[in-house]
Amino acid sequence: MTKVKEEDSFAGFLVQEAPKVPVRSLTGGFADIPYEHPYDIRFKPFGGWNKNVTLLDDPRLFRRFPQFRLWTKVDHLREARFAQATANALHTAYSQLVGQALESYGSHGPLVSGIVRGHFPEEVKDTLRWLAHRTTRERDRALTHWKAAGKRKRLF
Repeated sequence: MTKVKEEDSFAGFLVQEAPKVPVRSLTGGFADIPYEHPYDIRFKPFGGWNKNVTLLDDPRLFRRFPQFRLWTKVDHLREARFAQATANALHTAYSQLVGQALESYGSHGPLVSGIVRGHFPEEVKDTLRWLAHRTTRERDRALTHWKAAGKRKRLF
């Protein structure tokens, strides 16, 4: 994994070398990666929020979980880097699967958000949906830990 200085921006590690993530090709299967439990818990609105919030919405919620209370800024930076590297790997797998699907099934048909084309087989569309949702979730997790480390997101 590429080393990133602590003072670098969030955008500075968007292009890091990503870890390997199991994904499904057009013909094979993949093992689903379970979501981490603390990130799924919803809290009642507080502090300016008008919706139920999760850890991915507000890093102040880390204090409510015993497993995060002793984390330092360095721990949050490490987790942010890992989550962003995972998101990069998932995005790469998504792009490769889209390329394979377009070669195999063509680029005709309606354009659909997340699954690219409506005429792709259901198993391909399900995999594309999973990859798109999981990539977004990992990027949100990276940004939340980045903020919990006291960093500010810069526009890039």
